[in-house]
Amino acid sequence: NPADGVLLHTKTFYPAGAFRLPTGGIHIGEAVTATLAREIFEETGLILGAEMGQVQVQRFLGVLAYSLRHPQLGNAPFATYHFLVRMPDGATLTPQDPEESISAWQWQPANDLAAVADQLEQVGQESALWADWGRFRALSHRFVARQLA
Repeated sequence: NPADGVLLHTKTFYPAGAFRLPTGGIHIGEAVTATLAREIFEETGLILGAEMGQVQVQRFLGVLAYSLRHPQLGNAPFATYHFLVRMPDGATLTPQDPEESISAWQWQPANDLAAVADQLEQVGQESALWADWGRFRALSHRFVARQLA
């Protein structure tokens, strides 16, 4: 919501202070736009559509592609598709998938996304797993910040 900024979330199992943009995985054979609608519903309980009271796509921001390296499995291509969506005014967020474990939401000004990326890069520095996760998640925040600038 441009008046309030961008919506971030955290999960019960994330390190303290780790808020990030909502994301989701594409199922085999699923179209990207179908994934977007499904993930919006699973994470917020809201419906993607063109009608009043529904989440609306404002624009496609782009794709960030990477090669993930695993010590035993080698390299794996990975891509994140980024969309700018607008939530309906006064929407109540009700996650529908309990496995998401969303514990809190937070609105941040869009121009604070670089600072959010900085925080993610510092999250869990005592754990290699969380440090790698934070650096990986920070990439999308920097990408979106550049697209919205």
